[in-house]
Amino acid sequence: MDVSQFSSLWKESGIIFIQIGANEGVMSNDFLHPFILEKKWKGILIEPVPSIFKKLQKNYAHIPNLHFENVAISDRKKQAEFFVVDSETEFFKNNPGLVNQAGGPWGDQKGSLDRDHVVKHSSAISDVQYKSISVQCLTFQDIIEKYQLPKVDLLQMDTEGHDDVILLSIDYAKIAPRLIIFEHEHLSFERYFACITHLQSFGYEVAYTGVYDTVIMRTIA
Repeated sequence: MDVSQFSSLWKESGIIFIQIGANEGVMSNDFLHPFILEKKWKGILIEPVPSIFKKLQKNYAHIPNLHFENVAISDRKKQAEFFVVDSETEFFKNNPGLVNQAGGPWGDQKGSLDRDHVVKHSSAISDVQYKSISVQCLTFQDIIEKYQLPKVDLLQMDTEGHDDVILLSIDYAKIAPRLIIFEHEHLSFERYFACITHLQSFGYEVAYTGVYDTVIMRTIA
């Protein structure tokens, strides 16, 4: 997806972004990565899985103006189970070709607050091939207040089935991102439609709908 076609902000400096589900930061499908490197935008990168979070910090260690949060984002502050594929099981040891776009374990991209989401990705994944970890969940507003952000130009999410929960929990009267990119692939039509309808009520319009992601833009100041 060529995201630069949807808004002029890709040409701007001084952009503030929040990326929820940042993973390692260098995946081939992470369209923010080249802009972070080139534009030196100020941003918050959020990744709940500790082992992946460490890789994220390392990959962006040389870039200024970035902050990192080892938490999950949800509709309320809580401690929660986060389900991940266990790449140390015999299945993955016997199938070393199952890797992600950064060459790491395939399962590193499949973590979710929803257990069923992790299991459904492969018929080969059984109860013994995933595990849960305890993660701290914060709200979008918690992040805004912690970093005293005056605005958010870009919000990008890839949370493996939790995107709508986050989008429906944001107080757009307090802070409304100019551009939102979220993963709809794992949402039912009903959940997706409810999310879009809600966003439209706050002055957003759909700019693009692809196989995996939706781009929405705020059309009122």
